[in-house]
Parts: sequence; structure tokens; C-alpha cells
Amino acid sequence: MVVLAISVVTVFRYTAPYLQADGVGQAMMSVQDVDLFFWGQNRFASVVAFLASPVADPMLNLFLCLLINAVAYHALLVVVSWMGVHLVAGRRNWQCTLLLFLVLTAVTHTIVTDEKLYSLTLESQPFALSWTLALGSFLIRK
Repeated sequence: MVVLAISVVTVFRYTAPYLQADGVGQAMMSVQDVDLFFWGQNRFASVVAFLASPVADPMLNLFLCLLINAVAYHALLVVVSWMGVHLVAGRRNWQCTLLLFLVLTAVTHTIVTDEKLYSLTLESQPFALSWTLALGSFLIRK
């Protein structure tokens, strides 16, 4: 719930001043016709556009695409927090992980410029989603 709440705030905070064509690309693919390998680029197989495709309203679909990207970014911070909490706190429990996640989120949202944070969290770059899935699967396998 914390990740979702922070992600919604991130969408509302950074979308209006920094939205550009790359940020709208996933929503366009999603409402027109989801092709997993569009324009010769896979964009992580257009997973975000595919997940948002049941929503036909273009504005709501854009919000959903941006929200999925923001959730993926903040979920990556949760995974990194879970991986590093033992080094920082000496133990691994959900309270310490939550605290480390909140510190990482606060530091990220404070130090990184707004334009760069928009690119990291909301733009149609699938890096956060792929890293979250890769590190998460590594933790499950481990």
C-alpha cells in the first residue's frame, strides 16, 4: 500500500510539467492495438501497454501506464531495501525494510532532479520493471 500511495503521488507530481512523447507512447500502443514488438523495439515486450490495454479511455489508460511504471520503480527500491537491510540494520524484518525503503525513497526524491526523476519513474523506460523482476527472481531463487 505504501508503494502504491507513493507511486500515485509521483504520477501526480511529475506528469504535468514533464510529460512528453516518450511518456505517452505506451498509452498510445495500449489503446490502439497492443503489439508486443512494436516499431522493432521490444520495450520489455510492451508489458506495461499490455497490462493497461483493458482500459479504453485514453486519459485513464495514460494514468494507468504511468502508475505501472511508478510502481515498478518503487518496487525496485523495496527489493533493493530487502537485499541491503541486513547490511544496514544487522537484521532482516519488515520494519527495518520499510524504514530503509522510506529513506531510499526520500533521498531519491530529494537529491535527483525532477526531470531525471520523471525519466526514472514515469517515462516509458522498462528498466525499473526488468530490474525489479530480475532481482526479485534472484531473491526467490536464492
